[in-house]
Amino acid sequence: MNELALGIKSVEELDAAVDDVKRHYEEGDPQKMHDSGEREQFDTGAVRDVDKDKPRPGLISPFAMRRLGRWLAIGAEKYTDRNWEKGIPLSRTTESLYRHLLDWQAGDTTEDHLAAIMCNAMFLIHTQEMVGCGQLPESLSDMPDYLVECEEHRDDRGGER
Repeated sequence: MNELALGIKSVEELDAAVDDVKRHYEEGDPQKMHDSGEREQFDTGAVRDVDKDKPRPGLISPFAMRRLGRWLAIGAEKYTDRNWEKGIPLSRTTESLYRHLLDWQAGDTTEDHLAAIMCNAMFLIHTQEMVGCGQLPESLSDMPDYLVECEEHRDDRGGER
């Protein structure tokens, strides 16, 4: 294999790439197609695995996606592409979401507040997922866990769960 073609310049980078491939195969075989065992046949005779229990991105509004894309483009100009993927504490993102919600509720039209709300919600979901799988530090999950705290408090008072 050509080192330059792979973009690998050191033994350490090669080891890291091998570890990534091993992890990928441990999580699932990319050569194997997921199969529910159920089939749907179309009028044309074509057959596919059923959609049941699969995400349905086709149900997402193209208008919302376009506005979200515009908002992300504005952010990319201001901060750089994909800056938010580096990790922002959930509390900061939540505060931004709330501010945009309040501004939208107040009738402010100086920004696309609904796109900003959608964008912040996406950031929250992405950060939760990346923290959950260990790709971002747990310190980013800095929101209080009121439900756990309430449950502990109720237990201390002898209340019902």
